[in-house]
Amino acid sequence: MRFTDEAFIRALKKIYELKEFFPEGYQGIDYVAMQQMFGAGQAAMFIGGSWEIGIFTDKGVNFDWFAPPLPSSDSKLQYCFHVDAGIGGNKNSKNLEAAKTFIRWAATPEFAQLFMNELPGFFAYTPSDEPYKLTNSVANKMMAAARGSVPTIRTVWERLSDDYSANDLVGEALVRMYNGELTPEETAKYIQDKLDVWYPQIFTK
Repeated sequence: MRFTDEAFIRALKKIYELKEFFPEGYQGIDYVAMQQMFGAGQAAMFIGGSWEIGIFTDKGVNFDWFAPPLPSSDSKLQYCFHVDAGIGGNKNSKNLEAAKTFIRWAATPEFAQLFMNELPGFFAYTPSDEPYKLTNSVANKMMAAARGSVPTIRTVWERLSDDYSANDLVGEALVRMYNGELTPEETAKYIQDKLDVWYPQIFTK
């Protein structure tokens, strides 16, 4: 797919519709300030990832979560579920067998249960039928949504951040869109034109 395909343009149009709900002076508000505004009750909604759960929980914020709305009743949620951390062992370690023992334990449902409750919002890659009991209600809602979704990747990472950060590119383009410099259609073209230059092996086949 290309960013100029209808699915991406439709997504850009939808997130542009949120502009009318932004606070005054939103152009000067950074990520941490957004978190603080939400935590202090100065913002009704904060769009982020599951990793935010621990941040807001530690601050004593009373909050809830809902999945993005779907365009129709027969649509299925696409959920970005990706690897954030992993464990490995050094083959030259003097304690290799002990490391293997630990890694084998880290692959068990027992470890997954402990891990997900100690770090709510970080989920283990394990079979979906495991009877996990998460203590955080927001994490439970996210896990339930993920189980019934179509898993997807972080679109602009991995292959699109090897030589040039497509993540930074999209961030820059969205700022220009919200500042009125680009329409959603022009934003899509702006992104794709630069990707064509940096990643011709992907987009010019």
